[in-house]
Amino acid sequence: MLQIEHVNKQFAQRILLKDATAHLRPHTRTGLVGPNGSGKTTLLRMILGEESPDEGTIRKRPKLKIGYLPQELETLAGKTVLDAAHRGLYPEHEAKRILAGLGFGQQDFERPIETLSGGYRMRVALAYLLLSEPDVLMLDEPTNHLDKPTQKWFEDFLISSKMTILVISHDTKFLDRIATHIWELRHHQIQEYRGTYTTFQELRAERDSHEQAAANRQQK
Repeated sequence: MLQIEHVNKQFAQRILLKDATAHLRPHTRTGLVGPNGSGKTTLLRMILGEESPDEGTIRKRPKLKIGYLPQELETLAGKTVLDAAHRGLYPEHEAKRILAGLGFGQQDFERPIETLSGGYRMRVALAYLLLSEPDVLMLDEPTNHLDKPTQKWFEDFLISSKMTILVISHDTKFLDRIATHIWELRHHQIQEYRGTYTTFQELRAERDSHEQAAANRQQK
């Protein structure tokens, strides 16, 4: 579906990725983790084509439809909540169902977008993305503005969806509930793990232990 092949990327003297390779498989839900500044958002932007690798290739299946929810939103001024959610492209009843799941009441559907807080504008943009059902859904910290009931609905929606999902999140409980795979940006590489965030932590600790033992043997 999507392959990252031997990608290098740096800004000035700061190296983000060096010979990074990974494969995003269909119908998986992958958490993208790593320290701040390690290149997570830059990687999403390269997948979208908004940034280019310095070297290497990102291969996508022909006609692959990618949806992206960034941390900063485009303006939706002049639209009501309902109009911004379906944008004339999707059935109103489906838009209302998803908006309700994201915490909007019937009385909110005709509210102007300008009257909403930043967090609720983010929910409207998220509703549109979920309605559009892209082949690959990419999210950058999507739970920052969700309360517990809304987040539970959102998690259930993602788990039941057929979309392939790639999500940046510092919310480890969220990743434990929804992730089938973890990509860790570490040492300028993408290290792939199968399983939840907790499984990833266990496997990484095991890998670190083996690497340290090998290093100790070399020093003897």
